[in-house]
Order: sequence, then C-alpha cells, then structure tokens
Amino acid sequence: MAEATMTQVLDDLRAADEITRRLERRYWLSSADFYDLYRQGVLDDGEHTDDFAEWSAYYQIKLDREAALSPVVVTKNGRAVAVILNVTDDDELERILLANSPKLRKILDTAEKRIQATGGMSHEDIWNTLEAAEEA
Repeated sequence: MAEATMTQVLDDLRAADEITRRLERRYWLSSADFYDLYRQGVLDDGEHTDDFAEWSAYYQIKLDREAALSPVVVTKNGRAVAVILNVTDDDELERILLANSPKLRKILDTAEKRIQATGGMSHEDIWNTLEAAEEA
C-alpha cells in the first residue's frame, strides 16, 4: 500500500468495518471466525462465492488498516509528550484511561501503604463491614 494519510486510513477502515458488520449480521458469524474458516476452504459451497470473496477482501483491508493505526508518539522539541492509540471499543478505552490515571494510582498506592502498615482486613471483617453498611 502506498503512503496513505490518516484520513484515508480511517475512511478505509470505516468502510471495511461497515461492510464486514453487514455480512456478519447476514451470516450470523464474526468476521474473525469467517476469515479463519474461509482460509481453510470449508465455506466455499458455490452459493455465496461473491459474498465470501467480498467479505474476505474487506476483512483483510480492515486488518491492514488497523495495523496501520499503530501507536503514534507525538513529540515537542524532540521530547515525547503524547501517544495516540487505536482504541477498538469502550472497554479498551476504559482500561487505558484507568491504567494511566494519576488519581487512581494515588488511591491504589495509599491503599497499598495502609495494608502494609496495618496488615489489612480479614475476609470476614470485609464482609461484616459491607453488610453493616448495607443495613444502615
């Protein structure tokens, strides 16, 4: 593939994603599972040859474009200041945000220090505390 702009890559990905989702709904099969079976040659019954060829082509485009969206490091004066990541779903976005949250890191570090200093709470004490809070 020749050099493509980010806009072109995203446009290709959007189109490929739309077409693969349409075919997934039509055949009740994920694109990943379809592609695996298609490459093994077990899906070619002759009846759906055109759909399967199109699906395979667009799924490969989708994989290629997703690979092209590998992390991009943004620099300022030669120093890394940000990273742009390809996020595939809301759960992945949430994991990335939580993993890089200074506020959450501070909460976890404080809790770890408290546990080391006090020995923490027993399993039974935790449940008793939760039950008492629930009753209140």
